[in-house]
Amino acid sequence: MESKEFKKEASVILKSLGFKKYKSFWIRRGKEVSELVWLQRSYYSRLYYFRYQYLINDLYVEDIVGGHVFAEPQLDRDYLEEIEQLCDLENSIADDVRMLKMREILNKALEGKEKLVTTESKLIGFILSCKGAFPSKPVIDYLKKKHPFIKPETWGIYKNW
Repeated sequence: MESKEFKKEASVILKSLGFKKYKSFWIRRGKEVSELVWLQRSYYSRLYYFRYQYLINDLYVEDIVGGHVFAEPQLDRDYLEEIEQLCDLENSIADDVRMLKMREILNKALEGKEKLVTTESKLIGFILSCKGAFPSKPVIDYLKKKHPFIKPETWGIYKNW
């Protein structure tokens, strides 16, 4: 499968999940929090990674490159290994099988997410409870001002902030 074809098929899958293409990523907008997904290609091979972030709409900047809270999709290890195999275009997998399995896994990873984190307070809960959530410095500053009860220094990886 060629890269161009892979990206086109990924776009079809993401559109079916309610994402819209915007510049180099796909976005699913919510009232307070939106979701971003983009493909990142490995520098060393024809392997692609799906990257996922939340975006706080009040902090939205038109020319944003990424989101505000990086979040690893909550998939078990078997699915992570399988999606990596499917997204490695050097693997000899039939195109129709590759896309069918990728759709299945992305549906499982992303389908219910728009119901999980719809507000800033739910995003705060997600950040506090999820080991795979990494808020950016602007998000931490924003949340400190807007929600003074938040103590980012208790988030473990942000003790230096």
